[in-house]
Amino acid sequence: MGDTLTHLPHHADVETLCFDVFSIMRPRGLFALTFRDFSQEVTGLDRIIRVNSDNDRIMTCLLDYEPNHVVVTDLIYERADAAWSLQKHSYKKLRIAPSFVAETMTQAGFVIERNGNVGQLHAIVAARP
Repeated sequence: MGDTLTHLPHHADVETLCFDVFSIMRPRGLFALTFRDFSQEVTGLDRIIRVNSDNDRIMTCLLDYEPNHVVVTDLIYERADAAWSLQKHSYKKLRIAPSFVAETMTQAGFVIERNGNVGQLHAIVAARP
């Protein structure tokens, strides 16, 4: 599911998703989730993250933490001809701890097969018995 899990509005929506997927999945099917772990707040300049860059684009984001969400502000500098332009966007993402997701999947009936980091994302792979 890429990094879409954190775009759900509430923790209850994560629970609903896990239970719904379990209810329609065949035995021995796998459910794989990857998501950014925003559960631990970063402070100061560590809140600024370089996302991507090349000769014509620089993308960074700034993280502002709320109790249940993180506000992500994207700053995208793009060069067209000799001029640079700036695009700015802000949106909220759900702060989800990997332990919450694993516990929710277990409560739904899944068996956790993998639970750990993959690059900058956290990955959980679970099977329906």
